[in-house]
Parts: sequence; structure tokens; C-alpha cells
Amino acid sequence: MNKTCKNCSYPYHHPFGFSSDNSICSGCLTHKEKYDLNWENRYSNLKKIIKSISFKGKYDCVIPVIGDAEDYFIVSTVLKLKLNPLLVCVNSYFLND
Repeated sequence: MNKTCKNCSYPYHHPFGFSSDNSICSGCLTHKEKYDLNWENRYSNLKKIIKSISFKGKYDCVIPVIGDAEDYFIVSTVLKLKLNPLLVCVNSYFLND
């Protein structure tokens, strides 16, 4: 039986795997989740947490990046908070046994 995601037809037997909730793949669930989050509230809470931390050293935080849209969002948010991040290039797409 070839099981696929009801939304995007991502195949169950794809080499990158298939994680599902009621036959909806994890990619579709993650994509839908961004519309349910209160981004302004999360950004406000992040600013409060950062103000309460005393940073010592050259960098304020470490951000793993692969160069996709989410990384640009995170980095721009951190820079708006006037932090000095250390960006580390990460490639974990092809991890396997």
C-alpha cells in the first residue's frame, strides 16, 4: 500500500521519512502551525528574556543556519534585538543510518 499525505501527496516510503498525524505529513503540520502562532506575543516575550540575561563574551548567542527563509527570519529578529550572534552553518538534511 502506498500511503501518502492527504495534503501534499508526500509518499510514506520516501527516503527522508514520513511522520504523520491522521495521514497529514509533518511538513504540512509545521506549515499550518505558523498561522496559529501569536508572533508578536512571542517576540515580546523573547525581548523580556533577553533583557534579563547578562551576556559575557564576543557573541550573545549561537544560531545554526542552513540558508533558508526561516534562518533569515531568526537572524533578522536577533539583530533587531541588538544581539551579536555567531552563525554556524549546519547541514543535517542527509543524516542516515
